[in-house]
Amino acid sequence: MPKSASDTRTVPTIVITNGYVQAPGAAPWPGLLDDENPVDVAVAWDSLITPEGEGLTTATNLQLPPPLYDVLLLAVTQGTLPDFAPRVPAMSIFADYGFAPLPYPVPPDSQGGKVAFNAWRAAGIPAYTVGFQGTTHFDFSLLPLFPASSRCPDVNNGSCAGGWGRPSITYYTVAWFDRWLKQPGDQGYEDADIRLTDDARLGSADRMSFQPAG
Repeated sequence: MPKSASDTRTVPTIVITNGYVQAPGAAPWPGLLDDENPVDVAVAWDSLITPEGEGLTTATNLQLPPPLYDVLLLAVTQGTLPDFAPRVPAMSIFADYGFAPLPYPVPPDSQGGKVAFNAWRAAGIPAYTVGFQGTTHFDFSLLPLFPASSRCPDVNNGSCAGGWGRPSITYYTVAWFDRWLKQPGDQGYEDADIRLTDDARLGSADRMSFQPAG
């Protein structure tokens, strides 16, 4: 839109998507449908999947057999998996556990969180995947009394300060958007790569389940 009544320069539209399970499908889309896909970057919370529906870490961590995996995928997608392909830079952040932090009967597949990452990489599209120790599906949506690692120790300023998984989830999400949505000179762009790869930072490698693939 023009910056002022006398300024005819336009600002290009930038569309991002930050998905969390059924939330994008459960909320109404207030805009208009377009023949072109307007999304410029994506972050998937628990988690990114392939166009074939593979790589849902809530299921792969449990190493569910195909029939049970398909049931869970059906519930998550509400029975319809839209046609899509790796097209824009995508980050996948996955939880250590599903809906409850119960011990696994067998160790989780260490490559399970990289299934969608590998699909993006094969397509030549930038991707990044990371998981955090002890987190559950509810670290992405902090519901009262639901098991998560990130209850806010300090809410004095009206925001969530401290915690475990959620601050790191937020940190990497913002860094990914800064890297792929902003331009040189914009606040947050210049150090975005450093923020994404600084394993020594508190809340980075010290909290990761597996080292990031990116």
